[in-house]
Amino acid sequence: MEVIPSAIKILSTASEQLPIDITGKTPANIEARLDARPLDLTLEKNFAAFKIQHTALAAIRNYLFDNGFLEVHTPRIIGSSNRGWRGTFLC
Repeated sequence: MEVIPSAIKILSTASEQLPIDITGKTPANIEARLDARPLDLTLEKNFAAFKIQHTALAAIRNYLFDNGFLEVHTPRIIGSSNRGWRGTFLC
């Protein structure tokens, strides 16, 4: 069922502006973009890098699965941050 309003009334306005322009018309500096990252990622241009990464990883994973590899996630206890590949493929 489709609902078509007969009137629209603004009850209140926002007390503050958003930290960045989500329309993309006004550029923001990197510090403001990182502070408001969820809003920044609503822009297609900023989200595109994640789509590319997803597609590349999916292709690599599919290739390895098709060639008989098994993906294993082992527990790791480390003293510092790790920004590497999380999956381990075994023959």
